[in-house]
Amino acid sequence: MQASVLNTVGRLQRELGLSMLFIGHNLPAVCHVSDMVAVMRHGRIVETAPTGTLLSAPAHPYTRTLLDSVPSLRTRLPGEMTV
Repeated sequence: MQASVLNTVGRLQRELGLSMLFIGHNLPAVCHVSDMVAVMRHGRIVETAPTGTLLSAPAHPYTRTLLDSVPSLRTRLPGEMTV
């Protein structure tokens, strides 16, 4: 369901030339629909960057911690089954 909503938002942005403020706790979802990302910690912005830069070279330690906490599709937890 989330992927469908995010894809619809992205499509509407492209087709209608929309700008929007997207607030979320799921960093990969935010990056999926955003050209620019601002990372907040304790109510203050700690980093602002284009999405590609934020993902490839995060400047703030908190941003790196957030990105490191996202499970990788290539990494399986012990006991996880493969599909």
